[in-house]
Amino acid sequence: MTKETRTHLIADPTLGGLQREYVETDRKADVGDYVVVQSCREIPEINGRIGKCTNNGEFSDGSIDVDIPSEQYGEFSFLDGVYDVSITLDPTDIVRVEGARYKLVDRKAEVGEKVVITKAYTAFEGNGEYRSGGVYTVTEAGDDAVYTNGKFLDGSQINLFRSTNEYHVLEPVDADDPTVEVNASQASPEVIEMLGNLALRITELERTNKRLLDEKLARIEDELDTLHANQKRMAEELENTKAQADNDTVVAELARLLARESRKVGR
Repeated sequence: MTKETRTHLIADPTLGGLQREYVETDRKADVGDYVVVQSCREIPEINGRIGKCTNNGEFSDGSIDVDIPSEQYGEFSFLDGVYDVSITLDPTDIVRVEGARYKLVDRKAEVGEKVVITKAYTAFEGNGEYRSGGVYTVTEAGDDAVYTNGKFLDGSQINLFRSTNEYHVLEPVDADDPTVEVNASQASPEVIEMLGNLALRITELERTNKRLLDEKLARIEDELDTLHANQKRMAEELENTKAQADNDTVVAELARLLARESRKVGR
């Protein structure tokens, strides 16, 4: 059975606001990463919201700051590494264009394919359409460039030159891909609260399991230390016993020799 992937849509400013798909991951957030807040004990109103990690270097327990405004902290919110739960999101190469899913591919486009401008150099159109994030259909294709549909300021159509390093091809994505889109705005407050409580409970169970495991490991280490100490003591006693046995043997031999010599003298 194919595992479903939970995705989130986030507007990508480098693509003129086109929505890019992000997937949930189990790694810790770095500065600049997006996270989705599962449960925040101090600021429950941000549960279910997505923000960008702005600080993670001041805390040793995994706590982070995210750029979600709050009454408590002003322009950011604080997520406690012990009591709060968040999930780090990784960007994918899948974007949405007019509701359809496309994969960004860095290759030369063919006639009829859609392309998205990813590195706009100059603005040929007076109406400002030419920008990163602009989507066009290829009308002619050459070795190092393509021509796409465009418009003049008056709305009239024109074919426009596009260098191959200005765009990425938009390849349609199979609609049957096993993805689950998560949209917090469509969830009721009750559902968000339930998910937050569930995430908090899971975190508490993980902490309890870790504590029990740490305690068990500590007991095992103590028992091993005791065993090693006993082995050392027994080894020392054995050496002492051997030394005593050697002394007794020497004394017995001396006594035997003395007795023999005594008999000689008495003759």
